Amino acid sequence: MLNEFAKECKKFLGDRLYDKYILRFAHSIDASCYRYIPKLVLKVKNEEEVCKIIKLSNKYNIALTFKGAGTSLSGQACSNSVLVLTMYKMKDIKVSSDYISCSCAVIGADANIALKHLNKKIGPDPATLNNASIGGIFSNNSSGMCCGVSYNSYHTVKSIRVILNDGYILDTSDEDNVNYFMHTHSDMVNKIYNLREEII
Repeated sequence: MLNEFAKECKKFLGDRLYDKYILRFAHSIDASCYRYIPKLVLKVKNEEEVCKIIKLSNKYNIALTFKGAGTSLSGQACSNSVLVLTMYKMKDIKVSSDYISCSCAVIGADANIALKHLNKKIGPDPATLNNASIGGIFSNNSSGMCCGVSYNSYHTVKSIRVILNDGYILDTSDEDNVNYFMHTHSDMVNKIYNLREEII
């Protein structure tokens, strides 16, 4: 299955698909004490490629692990299956007077630099801010010594744009997109509502 998956990924990734051991070993490293060598490493540059990879992983039943900057100490960026690198291109930043929009590969410190002229900064301030990506900061619900709980990732996010495990792109800033999601993913939505009720 992995060979078929790799062949289809190769069609749109080209030389950004790494199957040689030395490259798989090099990209397996993160800041944790864990070590797994992925069977394949894929270097993506946009959402379209991520969606294609997810759909192919479902087709061939291949497990994916997504890696940002790899600064966490808990091993989330380690994989013994397929490792997907997201730090190659997705680094767009848009700033307005009341929010900043960052693609997943934007470094936390770079987001703060973009906000400096407004005398503002993002909420979370993890110790790895100079290296950690926004995608990882949000996924881990990072906080920090200064922000505490009140200004951690979850409490300071206005909207998210996320690719789900079926390749659907959910953008919570787009009302039409959310309404469509509520209709097409009603089972998932109901499970989330039920979980929320249990917690409350």
